[in-house]
Amino acid sequence: MICPICQHETRPHLHPDEKLRFYVCPFCEVCFKDIDHYPSLEEEKRRYQAHQNNLDNQHYVTYLKNFIHLAITPFDVNHLLDYGCGPTPVLQSILNEMNYDVDLYDPFFYPDQPQKTYDMVISTEVFEHFHHPIASFEHINQLICPQGYLSIMTLFRPMDLDTFDQWFYIRDITHVILYTPKTLKIIAQRMGWHMIFCDNKRIAVFQKK
Repeated sequence: MICPICQHETRPHLHPDEKLRFYVCPFCEVCFKDIDHYPSLEEEKRRYQAHQNNLDNQHYVTYLKNFIHLAITPFDVNHLLDYGCGPTPVLQSILNEMNYDVDLYDPFFYPDQPQKTYDMVISTEVFEHFHHPIASFEHINQLICPQGYLSIMTLFRPMDLDTFDQWFYIRDITHVILYTPKTLKIIAQRMGWHMIFCDNKRIAVFQKK
């Protein structure tokens, strides 16, 4: 199987319990499910609608505020796009209270295509859902203004495959592609972005060249 990120040959990895087949790229370190294990669009939408991500969920709000502190407020931005915002745009509500101007895009819930570019595109817990990652990255790239930013949150995968097999993150049927910081750096090179921050856990910020 050819890697969708860097076009190198990948190695198959069969999960011992779930009988899921993954492919691991030895070059860019991305790991992705076999397409036979991808959810249907209907299954995917039902899963997102089941999330309890709202303003009443204080744990989730704190989680987002940490992202804002690390990946948004250090940068001189005002007009933002929440890419893949889900059915309940909590991040927009928090940022509006902080006087940011935030638009929404989500292929399921806010499907109208954005018609302008933004100081920053933000994407929290979205990159792991991309069925066609390069097409999604290119779409995002078109929405970032020159010298603008992309701030993302996606949990980076364990390198050890035994640890990976026990990892809770892969239990979600909508999580089809998993990254490491090296993966993101290679994506950035391809897109013309420069990685300017990474916490080596789940958050990364890029600037468009």
